[in-house]
Amino acid sequence: MSSGLNVGTDITLEDIQAAIKQLWNLGLFSDIKVILDRTTQQGVYLTIKVEEYPRLEKVLIEGNKKIKKEKLLEKLGFYQGQILSAGKIAEGKKRLKEEYAEKGFILADINTEVYDSEREGMAVLNIAIDEGKKVQIERIRFFGNTVFRDKKLRKQLDDTKENRWWGGGDFEKDKYRKDKEKVLEFYRNDGYRDAEIVKDS
Repeated sequence: MSSGLNVGTDITLEDIQAAIKQLWNLGLFSDIKVILDRTTQQGVYLTIKVEEYPRLEKVLIEGNKKIKKEKLLEKLGFYQGQILSAGKIAEGKKRLKEEYAEKGFILADINTEVYDSEREGMAVLNIAIDEGKKVQIERIRFFGNTVFRDKKLRKQLDDTKENRWWGGGDFEKDKYRKDKEKVLEFYRNDGYRDAEIVKDS
């Protein structure tokens, strides 16, 4: 059986602890208890009591305005009938926060709540999103550049611009990554082959 405990074998406290750990590792149960039912001359009678995680019936998403529900569900990667453990939910939240950060909504707050479904053993996952304001770039500064001035390096950034009254300022991670490569390409084209960005924030 999955616990590793077998009828007729000698067991120790360590064996019971190992059995509980083995069951935990299956990722199916929210609670596991090993109960001593009774002791006889032949040995002990144990009951393993488990509480299963519910299975997902559906996902409800509210508060999303900047990213479509279909896109968020795709990033979440959940499917009907899957085990809905606390770990799985935490992983899903992380993926959604990363998606918002990619779009410049670094301050997005995501809360989840699990509701029992009318169907036994099933649950509804509700995801409430507070997107917050899109982060704006107030200023772009360079450190360690002795050959080119900040102004010259800022010009290499096509999509990462300081916030000005006439436009610019939106921060998007994907575009920022590409713009950093353009700065390095500018250095290398001018003969600085070993140029690198050692840190950014």
